[in-house]
Amino acid sequence: QLTSGVSHDFNNQLNGILGYVALMKTMTNDRDLLRYMDGIERSVKHSTELTRQLLAFSHKSENKRINLDLNEVVKDIVSMLEHTFDRRISIESVVDKNDYFVLGDSSQLHNAILNLCINARDAISGQGKITLTLTQEQIDEIPKNLISTNVTPNQYAVLKVIDTGCGIEPRLINKIFKPFFTTKDVGKGTGIGLAAVADTLRSHNGAVTVDSSVGKGTTFTLYLPLNHGIDERMTEIDIRQGVGKIMLIDDEMCNLEITHALLESFGYDVVSFSNPKKAIEYYAQTPEEFDCVLLDVIMPYLSGAEVFEALKLINPDCKVILLTGVSERLELDFVLRHGVDAYVPKPVDQYTLSNGLYTVLNPKPFSAKPISMGRLKEVDTSLNLEYALGCIGFNVRLYLKIAHNFRKQFYLTVERLPQLAENNMPEAIRMVHTIKGLSAQLGADELYEYGRELEAALKDDNNYQDLLPIFLEEFIEVTDELAKIESIGSSFL
Repeated sequence: QLTSGVSHDFNNQLNGILGYVALMKTMTNDRDLLRYMDGIERSVKHSTELTRQLLAFSHKSENKRINLDLNEVVKDIVSMLEHTFDRRISIESVVDKNDYFVLGDSSQLHNAILNLCINARDAISGQGKITLTLTQEQIDEIPKNLISTNVTPNQYAVLKVIDTGCGIEPRLINKIFKPFFTTKDVGKGTGIGLAAVADTLRSHNGAVTVDSSVGKGTTFTLYLPLNHGIDERMTEIDIRQGVGKIMLIDDEMCNLEITHALLESFGYDVVSFSNPKKAIEYYAQTPEEFDCVLLDVIMPYLSGAEVFEALKLINPDCKVILLTGVSERLELDFVLRHGVDAYVPKPVDQYTLSNGLYTVLNPKPFSAKPISMGRLKEVDTSLNLEYALGCIGFNVRLYLKIAHNFRKQFYLTVERLPQLAENNMPEAIRMVHTIKGLSAQLGADELYEYGRELEAALKDDNNYQDLLPIFLEEFIEVTDELAKIESIGSSFL
């Protein structure tokens, strides 16, 4: 909870920086100023990963893997170091002429390399040199000195960070990658930097080695498997303009001002609220007035989850996009289970926000292009997809539509069903009966069986309290599975 709170507050500050830069970009055509603003944006985006490093030791978040050019990452870091490090420390990069595409999380790799460079700087007293080299190497036999290794025989990009600093004592080499171990003075090091580096390399099926000599310097070597499958480069998406009326709810006045201005720059009419209770009262009077609601998750008085439920009770068709700086699994479960239309992490950049909002307000219809049954059957799921699809003539598109409607119709089941069982038994029986029938169509065999047993227990008013939590737990698992299948299935459209 502490790290989540820190993450939320820190990302709120970063959101302010990123938002004001986006607004400043609309006020000038000066190329130098725009280039400096691009640099600020890159730094802020990389800084958001620093909070995720703290959260990484308590839970694992899902990586955003893309095909990226490691050479470009190195160039970006070298440029940053040249402008920020002590001028007495020379920065040099040596890159062999090769392709260095790897499948990875850009921010995680950027921060791993930057952590090593910062440690190298701290190890140098006065004048010194930091060198980054990038080469390719075929590894057929796994060296024994690899740390945090998931490597297999393959061709690897080999990145070395070499410094002329004080070096590391041999007795400390085996400790430096442990979380919270640091040789720096109190207040000058957290002890999570090298641990995060090792964790990043492990999650990327890579490895790290260290070679150090006291008084001469240290070399960290990173191994990352090359990705030969794709060689295209990611390009920055355009800002999407739109029309419509948006309700914005965020208790942070700085974020409220920035996001309001950004939304207006995209072409939308915006009504903003810092008080979620007043926002709900206003929405209840004219729900048809708004095309979408942008909602912060962590707020005083009412949480984002509570506001979302209130809005849906007023208007079940209300479109909602969550804005948040926290990367909690509980929060992501809420998004998947309750049918939130989109999720935009803070700090919010103008590209993600404009495209996310445009996509929600202008959803693509199902394509006529057929979806491969074989591809969908490859999905790792406990659902009996083959049986379910067989019942509807292997119409994958129809299955995805049933799955979507199921999650949309029953997004409040976990909260409502226990209340109905206490206060309105006929309605509780009807809900369980409907879920049971649809679960059979979806291939959710266990949910069907639990539903059958719970329906009988509710009708007889016979010890349903023991069955209800089991049914709801299975319901949550099924909705999570359906969300995953929808996401994968839509990528084939």
